[in-house]
Amino acid sequence: VYFGGGTPTYPDSGWIQKIMNLLKESFDCSFCEESTLEANPGTVTPESLKKYKEAGFNRLSIGLQSANDRELEKAGRIHRYRDFLESYKYARNAGFTNINVDLIFGFPWQSYQDWKNSVDTLVSLNPEHISCYDLILEEGTPLFNQIQKGEYVMISDSLNREMYYYVCDTLKKNGYRQYEISNFAKPGFESKHNTVYWKTLDYIGFGAGAYSFVNGIRYGNTDDIEEYIGRIKKDGNAVIQREALSFEDRMNEYAMLGFRMTDGIDMEEFFSKFGVRFSEYYNEKILMLTKEGFIEIQDKKVRLSRKGLDFANLVFMEFI
Repeated sequence: VYFGGGTPTYPDSGWIQKIMNLLKESFDCSFCEESTLEANPGTVTPESLKKYKEAGFNRLSIGLQSANDRELEKAGRIHRYRDFLESYKYARNAGFTNINVDLIFGFPWQSYQDWKNSVDTLVSLNPEHISCYDLILEEGTPLFNQIQKGEYVMISDSLNREMYYYVCDTLKKNGYRQYEISNFAKPGFESKHNTVYWKTLDYIGFGAGAYSFVNGIRYGNTDDIEEYIGRIKKDGNAVIQREALSFEDRMNEYAMLGFRMTDGIDMEEFFSKFGVRFSEYYNEKILMLTKEGFIEIQDKKVRLSRKGLDFANLVFMEFI
């Protein structure tokens, strides 16, 4: 179970409890090992965290983004590092033993030292899971507009890679395993929710803007809340997008997402799932990507090389 998108900890915790109880009434959740709640720093209290624990949440994901207050202010975040630290301590005191923290690198105003300090500061707190995302510019956002106007300049590719190498090497030294391009975990704390996506398994999404993937068909709900409520009342669902993936599309998506994981693609698992041999079906792509040094094959698994991690998007494009 995963509550995300926006800030689920913003409304009264009683609402989240009610939704969780409804899920338990509607589905057999007895097998559920991981129930995650996303939280922004400063939006949780000792009381609300106690209610979340009582509701059945056993994992918290906190969007820190940076341990540098100047960076947070420039990025338009309303929290400061002290707010995160308070929320983190509250979560520990409430009994959360599985906490993820998000960081972002690549801000135009970010120096190597800024990033190093954020990583080092977070490592000292020893969360079970750390997600480090490369900044993606979304069209229409304030930062996108500022860069378009020339108010900021994006950092160089070489500095971006130095930042990425630093977090990879530092987290490895501190007992974290990089199991996906942007995700690092202590052994046994890899996100089960995220792995469902990367393995292209089925999932059901509820709420405005939520997506589902069932039996090879992707469904998308309207992201307009009033329209969502109206459609639910009238039709019982708010689906406005349906996409039935072809057999080839499903294989390509499985391959593309599989390359995101550091274990790569298990070729025997691929054959078991699709009845097609990965090495034969993608023979030309494999030869080309191997020649470029982007992928490597070992123990019947094909994965990105260290060089391939830097050019991952080029690899992904081969399977779109």
